[in-house]
Amino acid sequence: MIRKPGVWLLVLIAAATSVAQDDVRTQKTNGISLKLPRGWEWAVRAGDNIGVKIKLQIGTRDEEITGEMFCTSGAYVGTRVEELTGAAKTNPADHKSFAVKESQRFGSQRNVALVTYVKERGSDPVRLYQRRHWIFRKGTILYEWREEWPRKAAGKAAGLSSVQKAIKFSTPQGAEQPDKQRDFVNQRVRYKVAPDWIWSRGKPGKKVKLGIGQNSNDLLFTARSEMLVKGQRWYLGVGLQAIKTSNTVKQVAEFNKNSILKNWTDVKGYVFEDRVPFCGEKAHMITFTGVNEKTGTKERLFVRYFYFKHKGHVFVWDELGAARGKKAAVRALKKARKGLKTY
Repeated sequence: MIRKPGVWLLVLIAAATSVAQDDVRTQKTNGISLKLPRGWEWAVRAGDNIGVKIKLQIGTRDEEITGEMFCTSGAYVGTRVEELTGAAKTNPADHKSFAVKESQRFGSQRNVALVTYVKERGSDPVRLYQRRHWIFRKGTILYEWREEWPRKAAGKAAGLSSVQKAIKFSTPQGAEQPDKQRDFVNQRVRYKVAPDWIWSRGKPGKKVKLGIGQNSNDLLFTARSEMLVKGQRWYLGVGLQAIKTSNTVKQVAEFNKNSILKNWTDVKGYVFEDRVPFCGEKAHMITFTGVNEKTGTKERLFVRYFYFKHKGHVFVWDELGAARGKKAAVRALKKARKGLKTY
């Protein structure tokens, strides 16, 4: 005779299943999951919130060490770092020892920005809390892991590294994994999109075949990012065009001058330079500032065009950013250039 399990056994099985399932939380739309490490508990009991905490006692006070993930679609690392930097300048008393470090590692993620500072709470005595923001971008999503702990519990806060390593990333539901690099085989160039940049135009694929005929003219790609200047978000853009031609670089640059300038008004500081080092090549450079309402703003932008020849093609690399934040934009654009390689 086969006996059916008792009610008490079914309850135990259900409870065990519930606990096991609650050990892992997944946000499919953000492509992220976390298996709760031993010793930690969820910051929020229900839902798919990926936040953890450890309760502790410091003197007579109940305190916590916390970590929580925030995901924002379409946002950029540079902009978020600038927001935190602006907050620190506005309220330095609440952002003591403010520091920004680039190219950090967060679990398996590289090229992560780390923002750290100390917050003060209470009085007589003042209590100090360490804050860390780990900020990085994958595809179109900005991930920000925020940590906080009492400075007196710094030793126990080291356990946050086990939480970081337990966070897993996957392709968000309904999204395609973007190309990290595109190889334009007929033009003999490849481009690896910089961290915090996304492709905006161009044929996708790891190996891309475009026009091979004489006088072919192809836009290989454009990519974009953004930055924050005086509280305002600004577009950053780069692009690469390939022209199959027997003309010299200088001839192409001079021929394109009028077509370039017709899209701009109030042009100032126009400069043409010869034999400028650019990504291992010698290039002709055109630079100026102006207003182009097609970019969606009436503010002044600075623009650079680099012309160079390689394997029978004249390439045109263009880049632009906010004139008001030129120094910061130039730094960001230099990083974007590093992904361009000829072969």
